Amino acid sequence: MRKTLLSRLFLGVSAVIFLNSPAVIAADNKALIAACDSLAASPEDPQRPKGLAGIPYDNLDPVKAIPACREALKADTGNPRLNFELARSLAKSNADLEEAVSLYKKAAEAGYAIAMNNLGVSYRDGTGTEKNLKEAFRWFETAAKPPHNQRFALSNLAEAYRIGEGVDQDLGKAGELACAAAAAGLMDDTARCGERYQFGYGVPIDLKIAAEWYKKGADADNPYASARLGEAFMHGNGVARDTDKGIELLSSAASAGNPIGQVVYGDMLADGTGVEKDVPHAMGLYLVAAENGNGLAQSRLASAYRTGSLINQDYTQALKWAQRSADNGHDNGMIELGLLYDEGNGVEKDDAKAAALYKQAADLGNADAYNNYADMLMYGEGVAQNTTEALKWNSKALEGGSDYAAFNLAKYHEDEIGGLKFDADITADNFLTALKRGHARTREILIDESGGDLRKETLNKIQDRLADAGKTFVREDGHLSPSAVAALQEYSGD
Repeated sequence: MRKTLLSRLFLGVSAVIFLNSPAVIAADNKALIAACDSLAASPEDPQRPKGLAGIPYDNLDPVKAIPACREALKADTGNPRLNFELARSLAKSNADLEEAVSLYKKAAEAGYAIAMNNLGVSYRDGTGTEKNLKEAFRWFETAAKPPHNQRFALSNLAEAYRIGEGVDQDLGKAGELACAAAAAGLMDDTARCGERYQFGYGVPIDLKIAAEWYKKGADADNPYASARLGEAFMHGNGVARDTDKGIELLSSAASAGNPIGQVVYGDMLADGTGVEKDVPHAMGLYLVAAENGNGLAQSRLASAYRTGSLINQDYTQALKWAQRSADNGHDNGMIELGLLYDEGNGVEKDDAKAAALYKQAADLGNADAYNNYADMLMYGEGVAQNTTEALKWNSKALEGGSDYAAFNLAKYHEDEIGGLKFDADITADNFLTALKRGHARTREILIDESGGDLRKETLNKIQDRLADAGKTFVREDGHLSPSAVAALQEYSGD
C-alpha cells in the first residue's frame, strides 16, 4: 500500500512539474497571442499569422480586443505585431490615443511597416500626439520605401506631396506615388493616378491612359473614379463621347457622396447641360460638398453668392465661403477672395491683398489667376507696375486657353497700357481669339456694338483676318458693316 501511495504521490508531483514547464508556458502564450491576433490582426498586415484573414478596422471590436491584446503583450512584450494590434484596438476605441501612439512607435521603430504608416497618420492628424507634418512625412516615406512598399503609406505620401504637407508640393511625385498605390490595389488612388495623366503631372498628358485608370476604379464602384470617368465621357476625353453614360456616372458619384461628382453634376444642373436645369438641386449639392470641406464646392458657393448668378447676391456669404476655400488651399477660392478684395465687396477694398491672392493661385497653376495677376501688374494695382512681368503671366494664361487673357492682351495694345505701343496685328488677333473662346465682352464690342470705339486700324486688321479665313462680307474702312458683323458671328461659331 505504501509503495502504491508513494507511486501515486510521485506521479502527482510529476504532473505538477510538467504543467509548469517552459513547454506548457509557451503553449499558453501562443494561445494568448492567437486570441489577440484573431480579434485585432489587420488584413493589411503581411506579418499576420498565415491563414488568418484579419479584421477590417470598421469591424474591429475594441471591447474584446483590448484586454486580449494586453494579456498577449504581457506574455511577449517585444512582439511588434502585438504592439501594433493593441495600438490599433486602442485607436478604434478612442480610449487612450496617447498609449496607442506609444505602441505604434515601438512597433514602427522595430521595423513594422504598417505601424509606421499608422504612426504617420497620428502625427498628421494630431491624434494622441502633437500634430507634426514633417514627422508624419518621415514615417510615410519610410513605410513606402522598399522593402516595405506599404500601400497605404504610398497613398498617404502621395497626398502629402499633392498638398505640400511636411514637404514641398510636388504634383509629379504625388502622381507617381498615387499610381504605385493604385497598382497595389487601392481603388481610391485610381482617380489620383488618372489625374496624373489627365493633367500631365510629371508625365506627358495622355487622356486615354487617364480614362483607363478612371475605368479601373469605376469598375470597382469607386465614386471618385466614377466621377472622373463621367467627366471624361461628357467631354470625350480619352473615351468616345457618351453624354448619357457621363450623366449616369456623375449622378451615381454625387449620390454616393463624392465631392467631385457633387460639384460636376451640380454644374450640369446649374447650367442645364445634358439634364434639366435645377438650380436649387445644384446649390444643394455644392452645399453638401462644401460643408464636408471640399474647396472647389466652397468656391462655387462663393462665386454664386458674389455674382448673384444662382442665388440672391450676398457678399457676406460669398466672403465666408471664399475664405474657407482659400484656407483649404484651393486656387479658385483664392481667386474668389481676391475678387472680393479687388472690388471691395463684403470687405474693404484692398488691392495688395487681391494681388497677393491672385499670385498665390497663379503659383498653383490657375490660368484665370495668371490673367488676374497680370492685370494687377499691368495697371500697378496692389503691386509695382511691371509690364514685362504682366505680359509673362498673361502669356501663360493665353496658353492655358483663357478668353480673358486674349481680351486683355488685345486691350493692353489697343489702349497702350503700361507703356506698350499700339500694334494692330496683336490687337486684332487677340480680339478674334477672345471671340472664338467665347469671351462675353469681346462679343459685345465686335458683334453687338459693331466694333464699338476700337481704332480704325484694329477694325481693318480684323476685316483682313476675316477675308483670310474665306469669309464674304462688305468691307468698310474703319468700320464693321452688318455683313462683316455677320461674318464675325459665323467666325465665333454661333
